[in-house]
Amino acid sequence: MKTFLSLRWKILGWFLVNLLVIGVVLYFIVRLQFGAGLGWLLEGATGDRLETLGQSVITEFQQTPPATPASALDKVVEAWRARGVQAALFRTGPDFVEFAAGDFQELPEIVRTKLRDQSKGPRPGRGGPGGPGGAGRDGAPRPDGFDGPGGPPPDFGDRPPPRSEERRGRFSMAARPAGKFILASDNPRFYWAGVRLGSLEKERTGGGMRPPLTLLLRSDSMRGGGLFFDYYPLLAVGGGLLLVSVLLWLPMIGRLTGALGKLTASAEEIARGKFDAPPVLKRQDELGRLNRAHRHMAGKLSRYVEDQQRFLGDTAHELLSPLARLEVALSILEQRAGDDGQRYVTRALTETHLMTSLLHELLSFTKAGLGGTSVSLTSVALAPMVREIAAREMADGAPGEIRIEVSEHHVAMADAALLDRAIANGLRNAIRYAGDCGPVEITSRVEGDGKIALTVSDSGPGVPEEMLDRLFDPFFRPDVSRVRETGGTGLGLAIVKSAIEACGGSVSLRNREPQGLELKMSLTAGVQSAAA
Repeated sequence: MKTFLSLRWKILGWFLVNLLVIGVVLYFIVRLQFGAGLGWLLEGATGDRLETLGQSVITEFQQTPPATPASALDKVVEAWRARGVQAALFRTGPDFVEFAAGDFQELPEIVRTKLRDQSKGPRPGRGGPGGPGGAGRDGAPRPDGFDGPGGPPPDFGDRPPPRSEERRGRFSMAARPAGKFILASDNPRFYWAGVRLGSLEKERTGGGMRPPLTLLLRSDSMRGGGLFFDYYPLLAVGGGLLLVSVLLWLPMIGRLTGALGKLTASAEEIARGKFDAPPVLKRQDELGRLNRAHRHMAGKLSRYVEDQQRFLGDTAHELLSPLARLEVALSILEQRAGDDGQRYVTRALTETHLMTSLLHELLSFTKAGLGGTSVSLTSVALAPMVREIAAREMADGAPGEIRIEVSEHHVAMADAALLDRAIANGLRNAIRYAGDCGPVEITSRVEGDGKIALTVSDSGPGVPEEMLDRLFDPFFRPDVSRVRETGGTGLGLAIVKSAIEACGGSVSLRNREPQGLELKMSLTAGVQSAAA
């Protein structure tokens, strides 16, 4: 048996698949972008965070008394170390990279090359190509932008030189990160970010400045504790968009599947022979058009079936009179016929009896079907009715035994005549086809949904599972056991179904274990009268 999957979940599933495809495409785009280099990260918040971190190190060096590389680094990157980021300071030049302080000393060649390349270019500044202070002692531009002893003094124009505190403040403002980079290395896989700080350390002798410092950060994750690439906000935004999308889609899907569910339920009712008009859907789209077509179809089917039942009923009623006259004539002929013609008259009389029985059952079937719209339901005590029907059937010479286990307190809402006809036909059907296999049992019980279930069970061979539903079709008889020689017309269970449904109930059949057939008639429970 195939698993039923609601259309609502199918639509939501395809929606999520669509989002997944978009996510995969974006992932590969980012991977391709990363493959081309990670420098694009520096254009956004990553670059700002690295520059802020480098500026913090510079500020630590400019304190009084001046900080050492290790103390300045520890104070600035302490929080980032707790997030898994390692940090170190390196002195760099065009042809050397020297460890100053920090968590690691070994560098892959790709990082060393990057540090050396950064030291080759002059740092632009306000004092000319060499930076704010111009050239160094050897006449070469100072990449760090600071003058050591012997260098030309800062040009203050016509203003007097600032005091030492003011000058230190101006140098603090001028000293800022000169360059940033971010890259990845393999074997092992690490992500690196560097910020060029400049020459911040004075030589212990001579008063000169040591080679420029570069702050180098390392992480085994591209996220870098949120310093390199913080994708958590992106995930939060993506999750929010997904949630909003689902909330926007759910009402539409709910309305769509709700309308389809109503139409499906109506189609199932029509398949069971109930042609009540489907509920009106106030929609102007294809579903609204389908609903209107469905209502029109249900109305036409209802009129067609009703006209057919009226035609059958009228035909059966009209045929009963000539058959009754024919039966009387054959009875008289049977008494007067000689020995040679006696058997022919008897056979003709038997066929006439069968035709009369068939027409009576056909008339009962049409009355039960047509009476559904005009039936007046009352509380009917089941036990007395079942006993009376069983006595009537046994009086007609029915074979076998009937066991009754119906509570005196069980009352059902039904039309007494229709219910009598339904129980009688159900009992007669069981006796006719399985009366010789064991006792026929009639039981009643209260179900949880306010229903009374009346069951007629036999011990016969049952019927194939695929034929159970078809047994309620008029004139249907399985070839296995229900043949014409048994005397059945194929209308007994059809009459049961029509009569019970006319009373607002339902019927079902199932095979018993180890053998037998059970007919279940469910009706709304009634109210027992005080006199009972």
